Amino acid sequence: MTYWNASDDHVVSIVNNTYMNFTSNVNETEYHQGRAILASTLDVVETVNEYMIALNAAEAKAYLSSDTTCRSDYNVDLLQDLHTLEFLNSIRCSGVPNHELKLNVGSLVMLLRNTDHSVGLYNGTRLVITKTENHVLEAKF
Repeated sequence: MTYWNASDDHVVSIVNNTYMNFTSNVNETEYHQGRAILASTLDVVETVNEYMIALNAAEAKAYLSSDTTCRSDYNVDLLQDLHTLEFLNSIRCSGVPNHELKLNVGSLVMLLRNTDHSVGLYNGTRLVITKTENHVLEAKF
């Protein structure tokens, strides 16, 4: 379990005021409607996500991005020297998914790409994770 220090009190306060009784309502879809936390930076987003995952009793599962560079005949060794796996995995910027994503049943996620307009899966759609498998997530909106 993660322990929060005094500098994270603002995150604890915002989460507890926005998601009152979160642990007892984590699987209730209606509970999540009309609730959202907007953050000014990706660091704040990550801190809020870590705190909310710590509140959830379900075991968190880590999903990793692919961590290999594209090899071609012209740059076989050059890219490996310039872009180490540690560097690639540490990139944190808007539009690029983090290398590691931790999720558990009850986690709230938002689609960042238009997926299927016919069923309502478009940029900004919020979903609740209902099942986590090794390579597949199940969610409902």
